[in-house]
Amino acid sequence: MMPDYVSTDYRNFSHYMSEDRKLKAEQNMLFGYNIASATRLFEWNIGKLKYSESNSSSSLFWSIRWYLTTNMTGIKMEPDNTRSLSSKHMLDVTAMMSGIGVIQQRQHNLYYSCSTDRCNDANVFKRILESLSLNSKFNELEGLLNPENPFDGNQCFRYMNQTDESCSSTTDIDPSKCKQCLTTVKTETEIDKICATCSTDDAYEGYLSNEIHFNMTDQTRILSWSIACQSKGCNTLDTGRQIRQKSDISFDFNKFLHSNSSGEQTISSSLIKFASIIILFIIKTFY
Repeated sequence: MMPDYVSTDYRNFSHYMSEDRKLKAEQNMLFGYNIASATRLFEWNIGKLKYSESNSSSSLFWSIRWYLTTNMTGIKMEPDNTRSLSSKHMLDVTAMMSGIGVIQQRQHNLYYSCSTDRCNDANVFKRILESLSLNSKFNELEGLLNPENPFDGNQCFRYMNQTDESCSSTTDIDPSKCKQCLTTVKTETEIDKICATCSTDDAYEGYLSNEIHFNMTDQTRILSWSIACQSKGCNTLDTGRQIRQKSDISFDFNKFLHSNSSGEQTISSSLIKFASIIILFIIKTFY
């Protein structure tokens, strides 16, 4: 039985990786391993990617997924020469739960991309984990993903306040053809962009998620929650309030930046002390 409260404490990672837990080692690497081995595995991954002949990009994208239900973790790295956000310094953090019928999976996801020198090394990885807090209680919302049979598309909440093409194209869907209720709400500069509709595609699984996009350059945040479900009124705005109440994501920009400054100051201080010793040695030796 899973605990009622799931909290990923990213600051207590050990530095051990079990080789026999390795699933594959290619340029786009995905591993299954115990959550405690993340830091060592990241360093090992960086080393593998660094010597890849096909890694001609100056930028790197990496993603980490903690599968809370099965206590497994996956990490993937790839050159960031194909992603649209490759020129930006960004961190996306997501708490989510997905389900097929009554079988449900909870996970925490991190997606990071940058393009400056050494912005993606193991030291940055550790600083990100130390500055991040992510907690979720999505097990308390499992009922939202339980599908009703038969499903009635007329019971989906439908509303939009944006002109996004991907949303407006669904406003005239015949409810009798709906297969799943969908809602996505993105909050930027305190404005909610709402797209609540339904899908006519066959529903493979339901999901709910809370995501925050952190712009590491200007220290701004974009919040987003979404749900895909098959029950009466499961995609209302009240559902979004529940999703945000049951998950907490925060990132301490000051701590992230300060830890880097502290490291640089320590190095500078050490160099000054070393230089002073050399000067004293020269004075005593030659004068």
